[in-house]
Amino acid sequence: MADRLFVEEKVIDLFRNLTLASYTKKPDIKTQPFSELKTTFLWAVSIGLREGKRLPLEGAREGLFRYSNLDREELSFLKIIALADTEDINILTDENEDEVQKIAEEYANEGIRIINEFLKNGSGDPLWKFVELLDT
Repeated sequence: MADRLFVEEKVIDLFRNLTLASYTKKPDIKTQPFSELKTTFLWAVSIGLREGKRLPLEGAREGLFRYSNLDREELSFLKIIALADTEDINILTDENEDEVQKIAEEYANEGIRIINEFLKNGSGDPLWKFVELLDT
């Protein structure tokens, strides 16, 4: 099992730009609606899942955050997605944790692209654009 959840290097800034961070000069929840990278990642997973699309990671990858930073509910969420995706109960075993991570990473990879396209279209703060995205 990898100790990190990975994203493509070319999209890591999309995750960072939506996440409040101590290095941000003027943190603003309207422009950076997520408090942690893992929350941004889980949203991206959710959007990719909603659209029913996984996109395998290509090229250089970068660790976004430690897998161990996920709490029990977040881990359960990713495992349930993997179970639904594979329709194989064995995905829930510790031996298949790498596959759970891969499925989550692929849904997030597609999801962050969908989020990015949605945010680029039209005007408005990302926080309110996310509200719109949920409505679509």
